Amino acid sequence: MRGAGNNMSLHALVALAAPLTIAPLSDLGVPDPPAWRVLLYMSADNELDDAAVANLAEIEKAEQLGRVSIAVQVDLSRPRPGRRNPQSDRGGRRGAWRLEVKRGLFGAGLREVEDLGDSDAADGETLREFVDWADRRLPARHTLLVLWGHGRGEAGLLQDRGSGRTMSVAEAARALGDTRSDVLAMDLCSMQTLGVARALAGRADFLVGSEVARPALGWPYAPLLDFLSREGTQPADVARWLVDHAGDRGGAFAGSALRADAVLPFDVAWTRAWQEAGTLATERMQRLDAAVAALPSMSRLAGTVDAGAALDLLADLVPAAARDARRSYESLVIRNHGDSPRRGATGLAVLRRSIVQPAGRGGACGLTRPRSPVATLGPGGRGNLLR
Repeated sequence: MRGAGNNMSLHALVALAAPLTIAPLSDLGVPDPPAWRVLLYMSADNELDDAAVANLAEIEKAEQLGRVSIAVQVDLSRPRPGRRNPQSDRGGRRGAWRLEVKRGLFGAGLREVEDLGDSDAADGETLREFVDWADRRLPARHTLLVLWGHGRGEAGLLQDRGSGRTMSVAEAARALGDTRSDVLAMDLCSMQTLGVARALAGRADFLVGSEVARPALGWPYAPLLDFLSREGTQPADVARWLVDHAGDRGGAFAGSALRADAVLPFDVAWTRAWQEAGTLATERMQRLDAAVAALPSMSRLAGTVDAGAALDLLADLVPAAARDARRSYESLVIRNHGDSPRRGATGLAVLRRSIVQPAGRGGACGLTRPRSPVATLGPGGRGNLLR
């Protein structure tokens, strides 16, 4: 009997020593993480609240909603529609909520995860906490981060009427910290500028945005989610899709998708070209200043002109430097679109004041940097609202 017992122990040891075969999580009833997750940060404590609610309702209509992970933080100027007894907890005051997709027997939909009470969407710490929370909660191979709200180029973004603040571009860059998304999409007006791109280049592989004003409803989110659910969708595909469909809501669009790792090389080439232009004879410089001043405005509020149009002015004045900058620009922009009346727009804006007086004549040329936020943003009407 003792010998039989030893035999059984030996068999057990051999079994333990054998290689273990671990079944895929899907075989155990645990779904694999989705390929894409969308982090949507909505600053709508202002006149954009109706558009925010409409975008959320649209998201729930996506046919493939359950195949993409979604985390939303929305700050509204009123109680969120669909809440039970929305007047009971804060007397109908403004508030912020975190939402995510929940899957059930009857399909998927957005469900409230957390009530944040009064929150300041223009505070960089609020943005940082949301991104960190979503990163822990929703694993995925790829990330699309969308910043949604008001934009004023290098003057700031994400206005919050409750706090009276607007987030500076530098604060947004600090808030994202070491976070690196595959695509950072700015559903905001006038944010695709060289200064903004330079500040945010380390936070994503691709940057997507508009040189001009955006309609209140922004991107078509249901088709976007269906596109993200397709097998094999890559970050560059998503960046190009966002440019191609930015005009689906109507209105003129001029914007682009940028390779983030090409921002600094272009910035350097741009600076060299304008520094060389700054050494031209006085009469030629005066003509160049006048030509820059005459360039069409991409955003009067942001004070910007199209970078490609500005480069065209240098082609005959400093040809070698202009060619280098143009080649660098073509490497930077992977997709651009310009509707009438800005059909010639190349996708990236620069501050007009940064090039009207080129280097060597007291001007701030090239290497544009984010400026402090404006104190307030003017109110707008509802309906055909721009951001």
